Amino acid sequence: MSIHLLRITFLYSVKLQKNCLLSLTNSRILVDVPFDRQLSPEQTAQLKEELFMAVKELLAIVKQKTTENLDDVTFLFTLKALWNLTDESPAACKHFIENQGLAIFIQVLETFSESTIQRKVLGLLNNIAEVRELSSKLMTEDVVKHVSSLLHSKELEVSYLAAGIIAHLTSDKQPWISHDLQRRALLQDLV
Repeated sequence: MSIHLLRITFLYSVKLQKNCLLSLTNSRILVDVPFDRQLSPEQTAQLKEELFMAVKELLAIVKQKTTENLDDVTFLFTLKALWNLTDESPAACKHFIENQGLAIFIQVLETFSESTIQRKVLGLLNNIAEVRELSSKLMTEDVVKHVSSLLHSKELEVSYLAAGIIAHLTSDKQPWISHDLQRRALLQDLV
């Protein structure tokens, strides 16, 4: 069942939604389920469409929870699911960007200051920064400002993820030529 159908069918069943999101973020599934099968081109196309819809629906949940200023379990598991979906998946990262994920995640960073939320947001942004074709999308004043401010977080993992993003963004000099961002200042801030 897709996330979209789940949300529509069980809109008011938070426990069911939470359990489904728990299943999505359970790494044991990756160990226990055999993944030695090949997909047909039709199945691959269907999977890509489902991935696109999953990212879109998860972003809708994040946007709604952020607008409501509600950092409940569903919100946290949704952030974790998005982080997991984008890990080593350039297609999911692209879908995230195409569905205004960056604007939504900037809103998340502006709304919530908890390190657990910052960690999940930065983890996903780090996944995007690792995709060479997409990393330039992170080179906006808002994204760089928020990420660089988190370089000095008291939470080690938050500052580590922020440093990873900055390192990926500054590793290629070419995109910085057309942006009015201070590459040298960011590099100095890493040190």
